[in-house]
Amino acid sequence: IDAGATDVTIDVDGGEVITTVEHLKKAIEGLHNFNIIIESSGLEWIAKDHITLYEEALEKVNNLIDALEENDDVRAVFTNLN
Repeated sequence: IDAGATDVTIDVDGGEVITTVEHLKKAIEGLHNFNIIIESSGLEWIAKDHITLYEEALEKVNNLIDALEENDDVRAVFTNLN
């Protein structure tokens, strides 16, 4: 947290540190200072507000997400769905 993390999750497989873009480098350096091995780091969009869709609308959105994920030109798909 002192290295700029806003959230830390730890489980048996490892952990995840969430930080802002401005604090990413500081957080990576802080983890290295504690000899923590970082498998990967990068930027990812995280929604501030989440929405809930029901049945028909959810099915349509899931179909769209599936189609986008299958497209070779799409790197990643992010949503704010619960």
